Amino acid sequence: MVTTLAVQYTRAPGHSDTWLHISGYPGVNQRSRLPELVVVEVVVVVVVVVVVVVVVVVERVKVLVVVVVVVVVVLVVEVVVVVVVQVVVVVVVVVVVVVVVVVVVVKVVVRVVVRVEIVAVVIVEILIVVVVVVVVQRVKVLVVVVVVAVVVLVVEVVVVVVVQVLVVVVVVVVVVVVVVVVVVVVVVVVVVVVVKVVVRVVELIVVGVVVAIVVVVLVVVLVEVIVVAVVVVVRVLVVAVAVEALIVVEVVVVVVVVVVVVVVVRVVVAVVVVVVEAVVEGVVVVEVVVAAVVVAVVAAVVVKDAEVL
Repeated sequence: MVTTLAVQYTRAPGHSDTWLHISGYPGVNQRSRLPELVVVEVVVVVVVVVVVVVVVVVERVKVLVVVVVVVVVVLVVEVVVVVVVQVVVVVVVVVVVVVVVVVVVVKVVVRVVVRVEIVAVVIVEILIVVVVVVVVQRVKVLVVVVVVAVVVLVVEVVVVVVVQVLVVVVVVVVVVVVVVVVVVVVVVVVVVVVVKVVVRVVELIVVGVVVAIVVVVLVVVLVEVIVVAVVVVVRVLVVAVAVEALIVVEVVVVVVVVVVVVVVVRVVVAVVVVVVEAVVEGVVVVEVVVAAVVVAVVAAVVVKDAEVL
């Protein structure tokens, strides 16, 4: 803000006093209202900057918090659903496999036992028929027939016992193999599920670190904005104070110059009057000299004032 002062010196008719007229300043003692206006403008600017910064930061923080909450909830729900579904599927598959294997093994064992018993019975019956025929036809070989019958009976018993033992052994081996396979499958599935859970947890940790970094960046940006606003306000205040001080100095200089000019003129006039009263005979000469001196003094003062301004 630059203020231009127009200074004019005039002398009223019939008076020896010089009057000061300053355009824009009706009186020398009038107080300027510039500081109040500058303070009001600075306060308005600061309030607007603070409101804008607060609104922007609050909106961004709200959006960031909502996004982080949604991402965390989605990840947690996904992990829980995936783990529960996989565990349920594994349990169902294991139960179904065990039931199917047991049913198949039981059916196979039953069929094998039935077939073996049928074959053994048929063989025994054939042997009995043969023995009977031989006995009927050849009575002489009765001892041989008896021995053969006993041997057949013993063989039948041995065959049945061996077959049953073999069936039991086969069933036990099959059950053990099935159990081992089921255990291996369960262990593999559990390991896979644990690995997936660990991966999800690591993803959650990474998301948390990213969110923390974003929050720190927002805080740094907010601090920078506040610092810039403070610097701007301080600069505005300093400029306003400097302008006001410059205006006050200009007014003081003008007033001092005017006072000095008035005092000098009055002294010169008083001296001239004394000289005129003392030297009556040289009135014309004295007036000419006084007029010349006054003109010279006034011209010098005006030139000096112009240089100062």
